[in-house]
Amino acid sequence: MFSLTDPSITGHVGSGSWSDAEKFNAYMHGVSSNYSDAQSYKNLGTREENSAYYMGAKSSNEAKAIFNSVLNKLLSMTYAGADYTKVD
Repeated sequence: MFSLTDPSITGHVGSGSWSDAEKFNAYMHGVSSNYSDAQSYKNLGTREENSAYYMGAKSSNEAKAIFNSVLNKLLSMTYAGADYTKVD
């Protein structure tokens, strides 16, 4: 949990220096799987389609909601059946 957390910030906006929030959030996007070809926080590359891997929390309630969301997604996953008759 960080006070600068804001996943809607993906980089620098406007002219002038990068703010600490812009640097922090661009970095977090870069180390998540949102930008798998990121070179640096200033050069994230292309965002992966349908990516929302960086989820930030500023409070324990927000963190709990994120963990519950991830857990619910994991529990709702279905897997294709395997044909074990072709295994030697």
